[in-house]
Amino acid sequence: MSGFRHTEQGIAVFQGVAAGQTAVAQLPIGRAYHSLTLSYGTLTDLEGIQVFADNQIIFDMTAAELNAINQYDGRTAAGASSGLLVIDFERFNLKTRGLEELSALFTGDKRVNPKLISALRVEVGIASGASTPTLSMNGEVSRFDPASQNTQVKIMDKITLSLSAAGEHTFTSFRKNTERSRAINRIVLKTSNTTAVEMRSNNQQIFKRTKAENERVQNDGVRTPQSGYVVIDFTEKGHGDNWLRLSNEELRLLVTVSGSENITAWVEYLADQAA
Repeated sequence: MSGFRHTEQGIAVFQGVAAGQTAVAQLPIGRAYHSLTLSYGTLTDLEGIQVFADNQIIFDMTAAELNAINQYDGRTAAGASSGLLVIDFERFNLKTRGLEELSALFTGDKRVNPKLISALRVEVGIASGASTPTLSMNGEVSRFDPASQNTQVKIMDKITLSLSAAGEHTFTSFRKNTERSRAINRIVLKTSNTTAVEMRSNNQQIFKRTKAENERVQNDGVRTPQSGYVVIDFTEKGHGDNWLRLSNEELRLLVTVSGSENITAWVEYLADQAA
């Protein structure tokens, strides 16, 4: 963690904010980034949002998807106009500051510390039908000691699960224990038909719930389930060290659906900062 007070700053100006274009903001390095807040004129003007750390995608969602996950994490819904969306690099709404800040992005000169991120940018697709789009960004940042940081970063793998019929389906394409995947923080499924989820490690059951059971547990914890999403969240009760640590095991996700569906899924890994 940074150990310093967080401040909210206007940190970068988007270039290319126009209909049908991709707006790009290059973020200054030399600070720790805890979150970014996007301020917009019309929510439907925004399409895909991506964050690149050292030219690798670590965040990839549409504005509507980010709005749903913001609410799941306990944030206020984004308005249709003159609203805010938050990209969290920290693991928001946990019980201890240190475990929240574990995945903040520490940026700086790799010659000082090779684990620092030396380039950070945000790209936002602007809808072709946008009339007068507006977009700006603040960052929640802090100072830190660049020589001593040895933390982790959240990396999203975005995948599509094509399920052709009702019933139980198995997904096995998880990363093993590598520098880009030391642990799984959570798995987000964008789905209308999922009725139950299960996870197995080397064929040993490590998670099993119906959709209703999952929502009840998360409502009792620190999360707010959203319609159209099912989340396997290892931090749902606010315990930040309850991640699923990876080794070289065979990891399987079993999804039960009531009908055919293409599910967009995000596997949120905790990775080495230098990855």
